[in-house]
Amino acid sequence: MTCIGAVSLFLFTTVSFRVPPQLTFERLTVDDGLSHNSVRCLVQDDTGYLWLGTSYGLNRFDGQHIVTYKSDLDENHALLTNSINALAIGENNALWVGTDKGLYVSSDRTPRRRQFQKIALGDTPVEISTLCVDSRGDVWVGSNRGLWLTNGSETELIEETWSGEDFVRAIVEYESAIWVGNSQGLFRLAHGQRDFEKLDLHLTDRFGVTRLQVIQGELWVGTKHKLWRTSDSEKTFHLEIDRHKLKVTHMNGFVVNEDAIWIGTIEGLYRVDKQSREISVYHYDGVTDGSIGANYIRDLAILDDGSIYIATSPGGVSRIIRERPAFEMLLESPTKDRLINDSFVLAVSQAFDHLWVGSLYDGLRLIEKDRSIRIWPSQGRRSVITICESQDGVWVWFGTTRGALGAHRQTHDLRFVPGIDLTVWAIAEDQNNQIWIGSEIGLFRFDPKLEQTTQIVGVDGSVSAIIETQDREVWTVGKFGVVNVRSEDANNVNHTQFAELEGLRFVDIVETTDGNIWVAGDEGLWLLDPDSGDVFNYSARYPDLVDLQFVSLVEDGVGAVWAGTSKGLLRIDFGNESFRFFDADDGLVGIDFSPTTASMAHDGRLLFGGVNGICHFPSGNFRDNSQPVQAAIVGVNVAGRSILDDDDYWKLSSKNEWTIRLPYDRQGLSIQFSALDYQFHRNLFRYKLGSRSDWQVLGEHTFAHFPELEPGHYDFLVSTSNRSGVWSDAPAKLKIIVDPPFWKSVWFRSSVAIIVSFVIFGVIFLNRRAKLRIEMAALATKRQAAADFHDHLGHQLTRMSMLSSIALDKLENRSQLEFLLNQIQSTSRRIYSESRDFIWSLLPGMHSLHDVAEHLEDFAVDLFEATDFELRMAIPEHALDFVSISSEQRRHLCLFVKEALHNALRHSHGEHVTLFLSVEECQVMAVIEDDGQGFNSNKVAGIGLTNLRQRSQALTGSSDIETSDRGTRVRLRFPIT
Repeated sequence: MTCIGAVSLFLFTTVSFRVPPQLTFERLTVDDGLSHNSVRCLVQDDTGYLWLGTSYGLNRFDGQHIVTYKSDLDENHALLTNSINALAIGENNALWVGTDKGLYVSSDRTPRRRQFQKIALGDTPVEISTLCVDSRGDVWVGSNRGLWLTNGSETELIEETWSGEDFVRAIVEYESAIWVGNSQGLFRLAHGQRDFEKLDLHLTDRFGVTRLQVIQGELWVGTKHKLWRTSDSEKTFHLEIDRHKLKVTHMNGFVVNEDAIWIGTIEGLYRVDKQSREISVYHYDGVTDGSIGANYIRDLAILDDGSIYIATSPGGVSRIIRERPAFEMLLESPTKDRLINDSFVLAVSQAFDHLWVGSLYDGLRLIEKDRSIRIWPSQGRRSVITICESQDGVWVWFGTTRGALGAHRQTHDLRFVPGIDLTVWAIAEDQNNQIWIGSEIGLFRFDPKLEQTTQIVGVDGSVSAIIETQDREVWTVGKFGVVNVRSEDANNVNHTQFAELEGLRFVDIVETTDGNIWVAGDEGLWLLDPDSGDVFNYSARYPDLVDLQFVSLVEDGVGAVWAGTSKGLLRIDFGNESFRFFDADDGLVGIDFSPTTASMAHDGRLLFGGVNGICHFPSGNFRDNSQPVQAAIVGVNVAGRSILDDDDYWKLSSKNEWTIRLPYDRQGLSIQFSALDYQFHRNLFRYKLGSRSDWQVLGEHTFAHFPELEPGHYDFLVSTSNRSGVWSDAPAKLKIIVDPPFWKSVWFRSSVAIIVSFVIFGVIFLNRRAKLRIEMAALATKRQAAADFHDHLGHQLTRMSMLSSIALDKLENRSQLEFLLNQIQSTSRRIYSESRDFIWSLLPGMHSLHDVAEHLEDFAVDLFEATDFELRMAIPEHALDFVSISSEQRRHLCLFVKEALHNALRHSHGEHVTLFLSVEECQVMAVIEDDGQGFNSNKVAGIGLTNLRQRSQALTGSSDIETSDRGTRVRLRFPIT
């Protein structure tokens, strides 16, 4: 699509030679994706899409993108013909399509491609000419075989005689009746009646009625050469326009807006002004891109936003570009009294009723109120870069590529600022009439009275702009960042560098009425608070401003800051933090503005200089558009593939909302959206995923990509803003379901939970049974130990009783008495030892092998304490701490070792006894060695050896005895259980 803006002439002060903007058209053709350039009908649906019926296919347009629907004989839900004659929108946004081969309807409201259902109208093919949906939702169908009525499921032929040459051309519902127009005239059918009433009101010529339309409560009737409408009060028809006035041969359609009546003919577009009744004609000229697409106009429509779209043949669709904002240009004039010779303006100022202009080659130019011109030619090819007019309007100070100069307005004298022979980028005058000059190497101050120039120490680098604030402080920006200069008097100057902005390059600076400072340049747009010293990166907050290059700033006096940027003009409302772009679509002639050329004229107009001259406009004439723009989802891709035609992904919920369902292994979701804006195409977008998330601002980007979504349910919402920054409060919505893998599904997790519960229950049950068995075994062991202790204790006590009795009888025999007393003493010691062992075996917490080793060590020390044997112990100090054995193993191990130690003490007749205790390969090993005389194992079969074998068997282990004349080794090995 191309767009040629109208160029206005310059309105300077009190002299006006303004020319009304020309009517410009924007075209939509096959080059933009339209299926055919012969467009027959168009209609806007409830969602906001514009549908275009052509000679070769149906098209859906959203303001930027076109989706084409063509016939497909292999598809069950596709159109069976490409020739589209009529379109209408029914209940629930159903799209009714009349073709040369019948009637179709589609009610799909999702981003996916439409599916069409054919509605049968009799047994033979029917060519549809017009459609009308009444207030009850029924569809009236005009065709070559009469007038039909259908609701989608039931169809009735209402009037069969209207066929052939008398076929229905127009249908409309008005005043509780259906009005029908054909070659015979105008007919009316009241609701509930069966017979049509023909209106003989001399409305029609011999060609009959071609168009009917209800506009603002009135019925408009169009014939081939005339246009009629009803009176508001009398409800009678009056001739609005006749052939003589229009001088047309064939009128095909018309629309009416608040300003004019627009009439489409086979010879072009006619505009009739409602007030003046003046008629303008617009033709296709074959040359200008901004003309209408073709003279043969088939249909017209006014969209919801007021845009007028025109269906032409064979020129595609044309849109009337609305009147643009009042941007005007002072250009290089072709007349003899040229206001500007050089259109490359570098500086501009209009503080009074005269205009100062500095350009690249033309030097300094003064244009007075009476249009008289005074020129200070370029001195040695000096380009005038910056201008500052004195407070009294007498002198103007300007910077050039070779220093700073002053020009007297009345005497035309020219004076040079001494001490500066450099490129001057900025110049300003403070309240003390001191001239501040920013050059390529730093900042200077010039006193015009004393003719003295002083360089400000500490401001190093190229200075781009200078201002004096309300607090009489001088602020400068440049390659060094931002510096605040405080001048108490002519000799004392202090400066403060904003550390956070040091080293950043800024081009322009402005103070707003609220006392804040705005700076802009290659580093974006920043807001500074002079009181607190806080800085705020305004560009970083809005993605659409990140890549902009700012060249100039000015406040408009009505609550906004205007900026010249690399994309056009930017208006920033710093009260509500909204912004709006203006470019060629708004009437700007070029967007190449010169740095620091923005200024406000004495009459409130804003001036921006650039390569195309001076752009000027009244800042207060820009009204924000409060009408929001609807967003629409136009594409859904999964893993880089469109799923619009894949029914496996789409489902209809109970709330009549469409949902896409994604398996967990199909990720990489991309959603494309658009703004249904048929006037401008610079819309901002934002989205949110889920009700709890915040809006994510995308700027002008029309895609949202989600590489991976966790399983769950999501609501995707997308909203758009219009040109004035007004966001739609009804975002487009798409429900998304990401199915979990089977191992994360509810049924699987439930099954696993049940199984795990059974397993846990079984483990607990078995664990409790094992603990019970262990406790029973321990109880049995304790019972056995108690029984053994009881037997031993009873035996020993009985023996002591017998020995005591014998001792009483042997009191006279001293040697026998001494022997008996020794036996009693030995028995009592044995009772003590066995009692101590029994009690130790019952103590809780003595399950580690280390505890057993300490007990055996104490036993061995007591056993060999009063003997001639030397006892040796070989037990690891810490290796046995973490080895646990059962109480039964502990008991049998102790009895085995004690039995072996007793045997060594009684029978070995040696000098040394050694006890080894260790753990090897999950087995406990105990070794008792002596260096005695040994014994013959084949001849000796005492109780001691039998006890050792029984203890090793009880431990499910093995034992062996090695004996010789050099000693005996008893070894025990059993597994840890």
